[in-house]
Amino acid sequence: MLLESLPNVAVQGYDRNRRVIYWNAESTRLYGYQAEEAAGRYLEELIIPETMQAQVIQDHTAWLRVGKVIPPGRLVLQEWRGHPVPVYSYHVMLDEFTKDPVMFCVDVRLDTIEAEQ
Repeated sequence: MLLESLPNVAVQGYDRNRRVIYWNAESTRLYGYQAEEAAGRYLEELIIPETMQAQVIQDHTAWLRVGKVIPPGRLVLQEWRGHPVPVYSYHVMLDEFTKDPVMFCVDVRLDTIEAEQ
């Protein structure tokens, strides 16, 4: 309920294999995929530009294997048509070092915020 009520905050949840297990309404607004369309699909095939995909997979794997946290920061991801989406992205891993960890990505669209300032 809390994740659905945050205005302008897109939250996606991924399993250990980077498959979508959670997709809030703001993620739909930001990236264009309905929750049903995103469910079960890989993170990198949905919102990660091709030039970043190998690094994202490597970073996610390092977090799972050795606990190397993915740092927050500005990224240019992509929406369903391939158009760029500038975001500030923060990552959280729940149940780290278990057989079923879950990673959540919290994305805030930057071009909308910057335009308001």
